[in-house]
Amino acid sequence: MAAIDVTAAQRDGCSLACLGYRVDAPVGYGLRRMMVDESEHPKGFLEKGQFKALQSDRVRLQHGSAEEAAVIRAISSSTAGNLTATSGVN
Repeated sequence: MAAIDVTAAQRDGCSLACLGYRVDAPVGYGLRRMMVDESEHPKGFLEKGQFKALQSDRVRLQHGSAEEAAVIRAISSSTAGNLTATSGVN
């Protein structure tokens, strides 16, 4: 019986992720977790270590601050430049 419950939980987790909701795991740099109610209305951002209180609430990812976006763009630009310079493609 326990195996059936675990399988159902995994299936539910997959369906939530497929709908665009955040399921477990820490978020990456440049992203923030926003809690929304069942009608998709924002309820606020969750900081590191905070959890949603209601089972009906969901968590979606949102872009982080402009400063974080600038850092990500700078890293991407420098990495792309290094790949092109060392690839030997003319």
